[in-house]
Amino acid sequence: MPTPQTQLEPAGAGAKVRTRLGLLALFLVALGLRLWPIDHGDGANYLADTHVVRSALGMAKDKDLVPKVGTYSTYPNLLPYALLPIYAGQYAIGRATGAWSGAGEYGNTLLERPALAHVPARVLVALLGALTALVAWKLAREAGFTAGAWFAGAFVALGLLHVHFSVQERPWAPLALFLLWSALHAGRAARTGSGRELVLSGAVAGLAFATHQGGLLALALPGIAWLVAPWRGAKLARRVRSGFSAVLAFALLGVAVGHPYLVAHGPTATEQVAAGEALAEMDGTSISVGGQAMRFAFSTDTLERLSGALFGYDPALVLLGLGGIALAARRRNLWPALLFAGGWGGFFLLHYNDHVRYLLPLAVFLALPAGAAAEWLWTKKPLRAVVVLALLFGLVQSLRLGHLLRQSDTRTLALAALAEDPPAVGLAVDVFGPEVPLDGPSLERLSQWRDLYAREWHRAAYYDAGVEPPSGAGFAAMPVDALLEFEIRRRSSWPAARHAGALLSLGPGPNEWFAALGLDEVLLVDRSPGDDLPPPLLDPGDPTSNLPKLPPLRVQPEPVWVIDPSRGATADEARLPTELNFALTDLWQVTRPGPRLERRRLAP
Repeated sequence: MPTPQTQLEPAGAGAKVRTRLGLLALFLVALGLRLWPIDHGDGANYLADTHVVRSALGMAKDKDLVPKVGTYSTYPNLLPYALLPIYAGQYAIGRATGAWSGAGEYGNTLLERPALAHVPARVLVALLGALTALVAWKLAREAGFTAGAWFAGAFVALGLLHVHFSVQERPWAPLALFLLWSALHAGRAARTGSGRELVLSGAVAGLAFATHQGGLLALALPGIAWLVAPWRGAKLARRVRSGFSAVLAFALLGVAVGHPYLVAHGPTATEQVAAGEALAEMDGTSISVGGQAMRFAFSTDTLERLSGALFGYDPALVLLGLGGIALAARRRNLWPALLFAGGWGGFFLLHYNDHVRYLLPLAVFLALPAGAAAEWLWTKKPLRAVVVLALLFGLVQSLRLGHLLRQSDTRTLALAALAEDPPAVGLAVDVFGPEVPLDGPSLERLSQWRDLYAREWHRAAYYDAGVEPPSGAGFAAMPVDALLEFEIRRRSSWPAARHAGALLSLGPGPNEWFAALGLDEVLLVDRSPGDDLPPPLLDPGDPTSNLPKLPPLRVQPEPVWVIDPSRGATADEARLPTELNFALTDLWQVTRPGPRLERRRLAP
């Protein structure tokens, strides 16, 4: 009779077939959860940092596979390179079916229907995210776990944080895949001392580096394997050669498919690095690779916020993962993964830049000790319900996320409301608001304050030709982020440096500036409606802070209309489709993605 530990592991005749069927089921469940809400945003894109799409399209349009940093993106080139054949196939199918007659019409169609570019990129990320569950299974299986390997794969497949980032056309889920894949080869090298596996670990770590600059830390995985491998009396020369070969594989692959601009164009200037000039003025050490920089500064406040966010996304994964570390640490294969996860978590849980996305690799690696803990619980029949409930909890949370993302965004509803009652004079659109299609005079006004973006320029070309754009005449409106800058979490705002003089010449504050620009209404955005603070434009600021703050915008007391995603009582947070601060409750307090929106008339 099989022991309780092995009851989930096929045995005897047909074991390989059953294992393959199980892996197929694991992959399909993971992929289904990620594809179900893949068309979120109602054809628009409300996510930041999706410039891998712009980068791929820009490379194709300009026929330049090695553009300078910042031309289209500050991220490495691997994901744009992966998207190029996808867009080429999409273009070829469209030519064959008559959807477009050539490259120019294809480009115009993408500008008018951005989902045609963004959804294929999301599908690619979803596929890579689903594959991560299989890599987790393989790593745990090679470490000697049986049922625990299936549980580890399931924790990745069903984990809310991983599902959330696997439906976004951003580099974080692919980065997590390559880190875990590198850990698989590092684990083999740690167990056997294989130079080949060490080089493969370095090569896959290079793919992580080619996906995002944070992947530079992936070099630690073959490094840890090199340190702990049982070299069994191997000569120092062999050890050094193996380590050097792994580093060389990392560097060659990382530069070739991710950072070829380092060879073609040389070092990146400070002004081409995201927030580079601001980092240069700050205290502390920082390094930059390409268009992204990392500042070595730390804060204990981050630990409180991000540990809460991680628990809020995947409480069962966190509890079982922490509880299973001792069990997982008995398996030499998992030493590189566990030590790397400890270093990654220790760095980013204390780093001053407290973005939730930095937790994704940690969540993926926690699935390994969580699988070990779940296997131990599975051997205790009375405790099997704990494992089942843990997996079901992740499934329910991920299904809830998918359901919400499939609903119309509040910003989509706002555009419909504006179509029914267009602004008669002009509407100021708050930061994080909808991308309002502008009419001809509004585009002309906007072009005097900043360069038009691609879709704005495309609309303006129609007006210049005396033709109404296919999406309609547009609205008299102005995005306020063309004029103002915000640091919302610190309740700070100020005129954009390039416009400060011009704005202050119009009057002392936003009311006077907006009136001079022909704006008599505002669409206010509140992504934290339950924090008892007004939207940023109305917020008087923190009286104890020395940070800059604009005078609060004066508005009429009653809104023209309100679109609130809250489910019953006012939601604490309304940030979907972006990352959540405490998903455990945030998911159940809203009925749809998007922030709370209020349309108000300005007060005299």
